[in-house]
Amino acid sequence: MTIAFAPSASAATITQTGDATGTTTTTASTAFTDQLGPTTDPNNSNAVTFLATGGANEADFSVSPSGAVSVVGGPLAAGGYTVTGTDSDSSLVDSGIWSYTLTVNGVNIAQTAPASAATTTSGSTTFSDQLEPTTAPTTNSPVSYLITGGANEADFSVTSAGLLSVVGGPLAVGPYTVTGMTSDLLDDAGTWTFTLTVGAGTITQTAPTSGNTTVANSTLFSAQLEPTTNSGHAVSYLATGGANEADFAVTSAGVLSVVNGPLGVGDYTVTGTDSDTLSNAGTWTFTLDVVTSGGSPPGGVTLKQSAPTSGTTTTTASSTFTAGPLSVSNATGAVTFTTTATSPALSVSPSGAITTTGPLTVGSYLVSGTDSDTSGDTGTWSYTLNVTLPDVVVTFEANGGTGSMTPESNNGPSALTPNTFTWAKHAFTKWTTAANGSGSSYANGATYPFSAATTLYAQWVATTHPAIKHTVTFNANGGRGVTAAQTNSVLATLTTNGFTRSGYTFKGWNTSANGSGTSYDNRAAYSFKRSTTLYAQWSVRSYKVTFDANGGSGSMTPESKKTAGRLSSNGFTRSGYTFRKWTTAANGSGDSYANNAVYRFTKSVTLYAQWTPKKVVVVVPVHAVVTLAPFTNKSDALSPALESQITALAALVKVDHDTKVALVGFSGDLTTANESNEEAWSASLTLAINRAQAVKTYLAQQLDALGLSGYLITTSGSTKALVVASANQPQNRKVVASIS
Repeated sequence: MTIAFAPSASAATITQTGDATGTTTTTASTAFTDQLGPTTDPNNSNAVTFLATGGANEADFSVSPSGAVSVVGGPLAAGGYTVTGTDSDSSLVDSGIWSYTLTVNGVNIAQTAPASAATTTSGSTTFSDQLEPTTAPTTNSPVSYLITGGANEADFSVTSAGLLSVVGGPLAVGPYTVTGMTSDLLDDAGTWTFTLTVGAGTITQTAPTSGNTTVANSTLFSAQLEPTTNSGHAVSYLATGGANEADFAVTSAGVLSVVNGPLGVGDYTVTGTDSDTLSNAGTWTFTLDVVTSGGSPPGGVTLKQSAPTSGTTTTTASSTFTAGPLSVSNATGAVTFTTTATSPALSVSPSGAITTTGPLTVGSYLVSGTDSDTSGDTGTWSYTLNVTLPDVVVTFEANGGTGSMTPESNNGPSALTPNTFTWAKHAFTKWTTAANGSGSSYANGATYPFSAATTLYAQWVATTHPAIKHTVTFNANGGRGVTAAQTNSVLATLTTNGFTRSGYTFKGWNTSANGSGTSYDNRAAYSFKRSTTLYAQWSVRSYKVTFDANGGSGSMTPESKKTAGRLSSNGFTRSGYTFRKWTTAANGSGDSYANNAVYRFTKSVTLYAQWTPKKVVVVVPVHAVVTLAPFTNKSDALSPALESQITALAALVKVDHDTKVALVGFSGDLTTANESNEEAWSASLTLAINRAQAVKTYLAQQLDALGLSGYLITTSGSTKALVVASANQPQNRKVVASIS
């Protein structure tokens, strides 16, 4: 019997074909797939089955039996990733090995706004801004920042989270540029630049802007203009104008003094400019009120309190609180303060220093009284101290996450700042008072009582599912400007409103244009559980005009309007003064408005009453009034009779020791027929003046002959009592002398 044996099939090697390498980016790596080959055994056409068995990065891949290779747990950081395995056909006879290498390239982290900003020299010291992005697009990997250069690198600091701040401020006027690099946990990289433009600030004049003195003391008057420093830099002063610039001298340090004194009764104003070494500039004005040598003008000056009028402290700091001294803007010499309405919580010294009797409980405490200066001027003062609970600080801890959050301070229940920490492949769930999740817990954006300081720890849950993001779009709803759309997947603070609308005030957001939907405040927290459009809500702006007596007395009700309207009539009074106008500055500078003027009400303003001293008529005792004999018709020549009378007048001046003679001439040439004739009227007045001048010349000769000196002779012509009947004209061809 013959037994035949079939030859056994020999095993063959399955040689890898198709893709053995691949390339992707960090952002695309999560969704990366490729196909291994061959999918059928070239030796027998049987299907090939693949199995991952090793490689340095086996855990980062999944390989299906059919050879589809996919990334798991992405996104992957930049670098090379290798996975290896075996393959076999369905007959399990043929087999082979395979290897796959994926190269992941980093992407550019593109800088988003802001790339520039503007501030002033005074604001530059505390300037800071947040560089963006803080997380890489698509991957949400936290972005780290590093300064590497720029023309002004030394003037800035940047935290790893991208908070850019000025160091060594204040900065002078000009542009400042700093540059750097960004990177994330996936080795993506980019560059950034930031330019800060520093503009000149305005140096605002502070008290004093006015002063008081007497005629006798005006020669020695001086005052220190303020401020003397601006953000720590010396201020230089220069006098440039004003109605009375020639009567003052001002040093570069701001010491103002009177020159060419003594000054007469009245107001004297000088103005100028000031500047500092940072190129900040401003203007200043100073008005000196000169009164008679006896002290104040009739009724005196009402002293006006300038500062401080109020203050704030906490219950814990109240026992050591101090303020003041109180100050008055228009006093002469030292001011003494007297308390008339006492407070058990506050004490005010004669020099105006304010202290507490504390510690104090929460509430408002008022003390008031009277004040007086060395000229006898008086006024009233008051001071209110508001006492609150001290702020409690809540600190936020990432607890495994990355990023930064500013501690939150408050002294009463308030919503917590929405979480901004992130953690790759994790989702934020809540805050707790213990890192391990125990203790009190608070939801994102929940209300915290702020009754005790604490640290809140972020709690996380691992997740492989990317969070679903929603977008809030902002609609100006009648306004103009730009507010960028905002995208997020968790509770977050809404972007600050960037819209404006002329004549309107922004009052919040609403999900309906007409305001009938859900409302949100500016920078309120939003859940981002759904996309929505928020419409800006506007209210017509109303502006208020407040009236300040500015040394006067009385009261006036502030006026609020939304459109132009006529201002109320002045209701203030000031003894010895006449109301002149309103101005937007107490010292009389700024915009001016007449009594009952129309105001446009496009901004709120305080209008200060401006006063003009009433003319004080000094009546000099008259010893005698002498009417000289009439002149010849149409002549100013002295007759012998007139010369004899003038010689007698000189003797009378000597006997009575008079020093002043006022001569008023009359012509008597006008009649009822020609009084409206301008040429005749002018000729008549000229003749009257010439007659007075003729008497003056002859009288001066006689006084000199008597050895008199130091006298004053004035002349004038009069148009009064000139029109008479023709028969009586001679009695008005005369000169009247008043002797004093």
